Amino acid sequence: MLNLAQRQNSRIIERKSPEEREKILRERTKRALVVDDEPGILSLCSTLLRRAGYEVVEARNGRQALEIIQEKKPDVIFLDLMMPLMDGFALCEKVKHNPGTSDIVIAVISALHTDVDMEYAFSLGANFYFPKPVFHKKFLNEILPRIEQALN
Repeated sequence: MLNLAQRQNSRIIERKSPEEREKILRERTKRALVVDDEPGILSLCSTLLRRAGYEVVEARNGRQALEIIQEKKPDVIFLDLMMPLMDGFALCEKVKHNPGTSDIVIAVISALHTDVDMEYAFSLGANFYFPKPVFHKKFLNEILPRIEQALN
């Protein structure tokens, strides 16, 4: 059930032209970038995020992700650490040290489980660290709720 503010916002949006409505909805939609060189993880995360209402963009390496970040500025990045061309550590550092992108939430999802790797990722600015393997239930019950909380 919608609260009063949501109903009022709905009525305002309904009075807009189709183009204006689409623009408003696009601006409200959360954008996620999933960066992983493993097709299975990329597909799982992307599918679940789309079902949760996110606009999703995918990248298979850090270099490709950096280009997407500059163009689309996602709200959250789901980031693997071990990738070709530019690893997740380097990407995390670049994102968090750029004033234009430092507010992006970064959720590391990695097979690297040592305390050293986790501490290093956090020192570079990662907001969350989730160990692989990642399955449907873990993503929906553990990862996504924490990300939603951080974005709100």
